[in-house]
Amino acid sequence: MIAIWSNCVFLTDLVVLHLFEDYLSLELLKKEIAMKKSKVTILSFILFVFVLATVVSAPVAEQTYNKIQALDFSKTKIETIVEQYDKLYEQVNKVAEGALNEMSKARQNRDREAYQEAYNRYNSLAKYLMSEDETNQLLERILQEDEQTRLTWAQWLYDHSRYYRPTLSIDFSVKDKSYSYAYTQKIQQRPGKEINLPSASQLQVDRNRVGVLAGWGITDDKITFAGGEKITMPLTNQTLYAIWKSSVQFTDKATATNVVYEDVNEDETVKVPQIEANNDQAYFFGWYDRFSRTLLGRDTDEYTVVGKGASFEGLWKELSFEAINTLYWGFDRLPTNNQISVGFSLYNKGNVNLTNLKATLSSDSEYVSFIRDSINLRDLPSSMYITNNSRFATKNQSPINQETNTFRFVIDDKIAPKSTLPFTLTVEDGEGFSWTSQVSFSVR
Repeated sequence: MIAIWSNCVFLTDLVVLHLFEDYLSLELLKKEIAMKKSKVTILSFILFVFVLATVVSAPVAEQTYNKIQALDFSKTKIETIVEQYDKLYEQVNKVAEGALNEMSKARQNRDREAYQEAYNRYNSLAKYLMSEDETNQLLERILQEDEQTRLTWAQWLYDHSRYYRPTLSIDFSVKDKSYSYAYTQKIQQRPGKEINLPSASQLQVDRNRVGVLAGWGITDDKITFAGGEKITMPLTNQTLYAIWKSSVQFTDKATATNVVYEDVNEDETVKVPQIEANNDQAYFFGWYDRFSRTLLGRDTDEYTVVGKGASFEGLWKELSFEAINTLYWGFDRLPTNNQISVGFSLYNKGNVNLTNLKATLSSDSEYVSFIRDSINLRDLPSSMYITNNSRFATKNQSPINQETNTFRFVIDDKIAPKSTLPFTLTVEDGEGFSWTSQVSFSVR
């Protein structure tokens, strides 16, 4: 009897518990529905406010625009004009944003009529843009201000009028009895932006015919700015003229050499500077004019001027040994009676490409027997890296790995433990220039 009562009570509790859970679920559902209704109400309110703001902005923008049209640009303070235009563009942006949103919604709903209506409203806003005549009137006023104020207002005008786009023309033209060259580069940038003027080394012209760039002038007969000088973008359209001169220039960055012979005549003879390398891994190769492709060897003493001159730069062959390593075995614990491979990494520090390279490894130790002491390498362009088995040169140093195209030698087991073995790595190019590096490995 007691057991039956207990089971009845237990069953009754379960029923009550389920009823309570159902009640809670129902209450939660009611709350969720209420919250969703609230969210919908809030969202609807936000959309209503947004649409209302958009609708209100249109006539307000029209009023502001009419106020601007009534202003006398020749007498009204610039601050007042700017203030009214800032207000107008803020109002127009609201209308534009509303139109774009409506276009997006109409596209999703595939409502062509609503899309066309929103597009027409968006397109009609172009009438509020500052006109070309208003731009010119305002620019005239701006140019009468002091320098700093003038720049500030000019930058504002650049950001607010499509008609204000000052142009800096770089005129490279040159003309004489036998040669004519014409080219103009046009630059449009925000007023005050820094502009780098072209330098003589950047110009791809025939210097024997044209000469060397002396500088840039606001007139074509007087230098105002040096080649490579930094200037600020002007506020109005300006033209800078290249001023050329007959000259022969010798420039070398490695030794800071800069020798210029100005106002030279054709067939005149000038002395070629003699310079020396500042380290034992660099070789002076000669002087080279890239435009006429004239090479003066390292032993040349004089140069006879051709045409209006030339610009020579110093050529150097310089090779750097970045690393020399054994493969698999540490350089300080080499085994005896075992074939050992050695690889290396090179960097061309000069400004001349190195070709037909051959590397040789040698040692004066009687305990070293070479299986392979020389290997051929790929060409190494200027400012590039290679390893002993590189498939091509790279801009960044590559790791030394793989046994292909490596030096190989064996160390006799008669050598005393922990002995140090000296090696010399020599690299030679096809013209007979060579570079060496000393390295030591130790026996374990």
